[in-house]
Amino acid sequence: MLVDALIIGGGPAGLVAAVYLVRFRRAVVVADSGLARASLIPRSHNCPGFPEGISGDELITRLRMQAERYGAALRRARIGTIEEAGGGPFVTWIDEEEVHARTVIIATGVVDLEPVLPDLPNVIRRGLVRHCPICDGFEVQGQRVAVIGAGEQGVREARFIRHFTDDVTLFTLAASGLREEDRLLLHVVASASWRCPLTRSTWRAMRWSGCARRMVGRTGSRRCTRRSAQLRTTNFLCSSASRAARPG
Repeated sequence: MLVDALIIGGGPAGLVAAVYLVRFRRAVVVADSGLARASLIPRSHNCPGFPEGISGDELITRLRMQAERYGAALRRARIGTIEEAGGGPFVTWIDEEEVHARTVIIATGVVDLEPVLPDLPNVIRRGLVRHCPICDGFEVQGQRVAVIGAGEQGVREARFIRHFTDDVTLFTLAASGLREEDRLLLHVVASASWRCPLTRSTWRAMRWSGCARRMVGRTGSRRCTRRSAQLRTTNFLCSSASRAARPG
């Protein structure tokens, strides 16, 4: 099979690329593993044209329908290898079918590097844990917010959230806590800092008590567990120290 473009990744970026290309009358195949990061979003209010917000799953469904309407072929597959045939089209295989593509677009997105915590993907889907302060800061105005992150990255996120609320607590992911200069930065913006890691038992206690929102953590102490009882209205934001490109 010869196509004008093979798009690897069926999230919003890959599907939007497919819509544009098929409307330019190009033959397009989208190879998607079905693990779009956007599918974890319970409701986004940043997507233009949806004033009431839209879930990640619904957005992907609409984009798939739009791409297929104009002729894009959507295939559930993972691309393991791509070869270049002596200056000609790129060559790969989808379900044992050889595919030749004049152009390859890699739209595989990123994967958040998260601590290992029980039931975390489901908690994210329920909107109890969020990753993006830019996307979700508006929704936590005036509320109590906990930022879970390590080092300078966590401090930056905590300072950013201070634009939306005065009550910010930073939970560190490192047993060593924060550097002195990071603590000083937090004091400059009068942001509350709770400098201890979190245990699995703390995670379970806060999640089961109904007060865990936008939270992740890894290790901790009894002191943190006691603190959890005071966070009944807390919104939790996971600050990923880094993100990795998603494999094809």
